[in-house]
Amino acid sequence: MGGRRHRTRKPAGRRSDTVNLRHLTILAFSVQSGYTEDAIRSKIKRGEWLEGAVWIKAPDGRILIDIEGFELWATSRQDKAA
Repeated sequence: MGGRRHRTRKPAGRRSDTVNLRHLTILAFSVQSGYTEDAIRSKIKRGEWLEGAVWIKAPDGRILIDIEGFELWATSRQDKAA
């Protein structure tokens, strides 16, 4: 019997290696973080996540989440007055 191997085809546009990016689209950040897209947009709209700190607007107008900014936000202790 021939030593023929079958390769599994990967979907177009998908890479098997991991690339660590500092900025992610809302959709990509949602997948990685578990926050819904609506929750992310709400945090931005309410001003809970500040532009330039947790998110930026790319030259093409898309909102990108800054992973480093998010990590700082997530690990910060915010004193909330009652």
